Amino acid sequence: MDGWLRDLKQGFRMLVRTPLLSLVSILTIGLGVGGVTFGFSVLYGTLLRPLPVRDAERLITMYENRTEEGIDQMGVPLHDLIDIRDQQTSFEYLNGMTSGTMNLAGDEGPPERFQGSWVTSSTLAMLGVPPILGRTFVDEDDDPAAAPTVVIGYTVWRDRFGSDPDLVGRTVRLNGETTTIVGVMPEGFHFPFEDDLWMPLRDDPATLPRRGRPLQVIGYVREGTSIPVAEQEVQRILARVAAQYPDENEGVSGRVQLFQEANMPSQIRLMMLMMMGMVSGVLLIACANVANVLMARAAVRDREVAIRSAMGADRWRVIRQLLAEAVALGIVGGVVGIFVASIGLRFFDASVQDVGKPYWIYFSLDGVALLFTTGVTLLAAVAAGTLPAFRASGTRISTVLRDESRGSSSIRLSRFSSGLVVAELAISCALMVASGLLVRALVDLNRAEMGFRGEQVMTFRLGLFETDYPDEDSRNRFFHDLLERLSAEPGIASATLAQSLPASGGGRRRVEVEGEAYATDRDVPTAMAGLITPGFFETFQVPLRDGRDFRLSETRRDGDPVVIVNRSFVDRHLSDGGAVGRQIRLWNDAEEEPAPWLRVVGVVDDVDGGVNPFAGGDPLSEGIYLPLGQGDARFMSVAVRTVGPPTQITAVVRRAVGDVDPNLPLYWVRTMDEVVDQSIFFHKIFGIMFAIFGATALFLAAVGLYGVIDFSVSSRIRELGVRMAMGAQGRDVLRLVLRRVLIQLGVGMVVGLGLGAALSVPLAAALYGVESWDAIVYGLIVGTLVLTALTAALGPALKAIRVDPVVALQA
Repeated sequence: MDGWLRDLKQGFRMLVRTPLLSLVSILTIGLGVGGVTFGFSVLYGTLLRPLPVRDAERLITMYENRTEEGIDQMGVPLHDLIDIRDQQTSFEYLNGMTSGTMNLAGDEGPPERFQGSWVTSSTLAMLGVPPILGRTFVDEDDDPAAAPTVVIGYTVWRDRFGSDPDLVGRTVRLNGETTTIVGVMPEGFHFPFEDDLWMPLRDDPATLPRRGRPLQVIGYVREGTSIPVAEQEVQRILARVAAQYPDENEGVSGRVQLFQEANMPSQIRLMMLMMMGMVSGVLLIACANVANVLMARAAVRDREVAIRSAMGADRWRVIRQLLAEAVALGIVGGVVGIFVASIGLRFFDASVQDVGKPYWIYFSLDGVALLFTTGVTLLAAVAAGTLPAFRASGTRISTVLRDESRGSSSIRLSRFSSGLVVAELAISCALMVASGLLVRALVDLNRAEMGFRGEQVMTFRLGLFETDYPDEDSRNRFFHDLLERLSAEPGIASATLAQSLPASGGGRRRVEVEGEAYATDRDVPTAMAGLITPGFFETFQVPLRDGRDFRLSETRRDGDPVVIVNRSFVDRHLSDGGAVGRQIRLWNDAEEEPAPWLRVVGVVDDVDGGVNPFAGGDPLSEGIYLPLGQGDARFMSVAVRTVGPPTQITAVVRRAVGDVDPNLPLYWVRTMDEVVDQSIFFHKIFGIMFAIFGATALFLAAVGLYGVIDFSVSSRIRELGVRMAMGAQGRDVLRLVLRRVLIQLGVGMVVGLGLGAALSVPLAAALYGVESWDAIVYGLIVGTLVLTALTAALGPALKAIRVDPVVALQA
């Protein structure tokens, strides 16, 4: 140990003696370690950090499916949950829950909207996270006749109620009901995703149809019971239920998964692993660069090493000294890497705060990440220093002591250094392919014609509850009153209500076209469908191509059954004649009676319905618009086109809503541009990260190429002088230097493009819009690599042709 400490001190002294060389090496290894630490921290925060509840490794979720009908995942109805819970032996707990938003009103402040869940009574207790005040739910709270109760989250307790220690027992108005606060959960608890309020489910199974009230089921498998065994038992129980209730449950099966696994899309897992692979590639390039630096430094110290050996130092003593220098570089570079990673994580965590990620996902340099960084730093240092140390210590003493120049060393190291540069170029090329394809997809999404104009549009969302609006007529009247009130406000050019906004997704419905025959139910086409009010197309400036807009009377409960369709729907289903006047109807699987026929009164341009970034294939383009009166909506989005900047109209909108219902809060208040940006967020964040990693890899590869070529030229000064003295021209020397660069570049690009093509396949499968082959991207990458390599070689090449033969021969 004393020997290692002395060697480390000597290693740090060597860093000081060669400050420029040491600075380049430290920054190089710092970028590599910082990148891989950042990547691991993101991977750990997303996939590996356990859920902050008891026995997270046994927490499961359950859902049903109908594989024969192509339905892979659906909620478990309350009746099925009761049957499974009564007959199973594989689970300690099984509870049901459903999530949504809750309207909280009271004397302590204006009404606010919070994310919340309705849960069966033992849900919170089973998670093993005790409240900091009061209690969680008991069985009596779940009784439909019981007085409403609520458990609130720490954030609501702190911000809404000023951390009042005597809050338990107070009442608030929640979803229109007087509700008693019975408990406060600890800071950081937002189960299952982002929740701040929890209420008992209070459903009476006797009043629900067999397939009514689909729930997300969570629970714990018993210790020693595997997930496949538990799933098989659920499937056997559901088979017995299907035999008992064939009309409702025929074809229904079940699936059991670990909760954390089920709530993390496989595409995100793949993207995280690919990102980790990219930063590992950056680290490999950094290690190759440092290895080349150490190799070069060892080459010019051949005589020193030989003298040490001649004076009695054994080979292990020499290797240990050279490795200690590499470890000293690694330690300082690791500190730089931690600094780089901490800055990157801070910006990354801030950028994903509002994307709806589960509460247990956050990104920081915690103890696990620092332990990982320590291991990576030492591994990188040893990897970068081992081979140079062994090669330098293996030099024949007599050969070195007779050699008066460094030429022989450069010849010995040439192939190894060139191999490292080829590997760097190959890795950087592969990473650039992946980042280039992702950036190209992001550019295409930004340039895509969305079919509407979102500038100067402000949006928000409202939700009505049955306590205040008990029937469809009262809800319909509220929305019409609000629309009339908004339309009369100065500064608002137009206003509309819609079930879903453009670019933010929407519901899918099966649509039957009059006169068409379908062999099976699965052959009935699907289209995006949603309720709107007049003014939708005016607010979003969507051209009406044929027919007319809805009339206000058609959006009331007794309005005429009409519909507007988009051009894609016409092209695919109504192309055999004029669309206006044709009839279609929607299928509702939950109702036995078919829906009424709807008459097409207008045709509009296609509007981007939003892209699921992790959905395979092309998004659904066929869309239909229904007047508000053709359905019952309790939650609606509101959009207003403003005369001035949209953010300046927020106070006006809040006042207008308050005039209609002072207890109704607005939520998701955003400009339409923000809605669009959120729809492509994942493309943007991964595109930026991959572009940074690709650019870093290219930069490090260029630095490595420059260093190797420069060292080669410096080591061959005498050879080049002899060539010049024998009559070689500058162009001959230039060709000699560039020939080596082009060979390395050619081999590196061939290998790198092959690796990039292999990387592009899972990337295209994971993220919508990414193509596995793009000639422009590949062409730009080849051009960039060639230009970068030639630029890196330019300095050494000019140095070579400026060699003075006389000076060179005297060197």
